[in-house]
Amino acid sequence: FEYGSSLERAFGTAQHLLFLLIQVGFLSVCSAFFGQPFFAQSVITSMLHVLSRSMPNQKVKWLIFTVPYWTLPYGLMASDVLQAGNAGAALPHVLGILSGHVYYFHKNIWPKLGGEDWIV
Repeated sequence: FEYGSSLERAFGTAQHLLFLLIQVGFLSVCSAFFGQPFFAQSVITSMLHVLSRSMPNQKVKWLIFTVPYWTLPYGLMASDVLQAGNAGAALPHVLGILSGHVYYFHKNIWPKLGGEDWIV
């Protein structure tokens, strides 16, 4: 809830809805490609990744540590892998980081390089 509302406050309601629709579509295709079920954790990780790319040097409290925001998606992934005792627990996070990166690149980086912002 916290990451979704933070993303909505940062980019607006319409852009947040568009982000969610793009993420669910992209993650559904990726999940089908990998033969895995759709993970809600992937959507949360993608939100977290986009937020962390927007303000990478902001400090956040995670468990007992204060870390730069950009490290949080990777820390959560490492935490899930350690708790599960299986590297397969990283798959939802990897898919979320990948889909969040695709969105962030096409929304923020590509237009600065002269490309068209096709995500309106």
